[in-house]
Amino acid sequence: MSTDTEKTGSGPAEEYEAYSDYDLVSRRVTAAVHSAVEAYSRAMQDQTSGVKVSTFERVRRRAAILEAATILRAELDAITTTGRVGEVARDWSGRDGYVEKLRRTDRLARPDWWGEFVGQIRFVARELGYLKTGETKQTEDNESDAHKLVMGTLG
Repeated sequence: MSTDTEKTGSGPAEEYEAYSDYDLVSRRVTAAVHSAVEAYSRAMQDQTSGVKVSTFERVRRRAAILEAATILRAELDAITTTGRVGEVARDWSGRDGYVEKLRRTDRLARPDWWGEFVGQIRFVARELGYLKTGETKQTEDNESDAHKLVMGTLG
């Protein structure tokens, strides 16, 4: 005898696979965003300290930023973008958008707008929920002991 779950092919196993796929994608996006932030941070530190960086390393850093933006841009293009997310989508689009400018940037350059671009990458990832995965909202009644200890209210 066949059940509706068997007929449609959806059920606990498929729901678990969908969650697993989302979890895997979320982890990959989060890793790409963190790599972009790290690449920018290292570029800034190198510039500040005057460290010579190989051409390969500069290209790798630029690629890390471009990878994160490319992943998130696909989602930005798929959703209706209004407010701050809409502004970011416009900043990234077209020939003068950050994505195309980064593709055209000389491999040795670190343009001034990289900081804003990387900040937007992190913002979009958070708005789309990738950087929120696993977070829980704390209420005053549901504060963790660690938070209470830091705030001096554990007792």
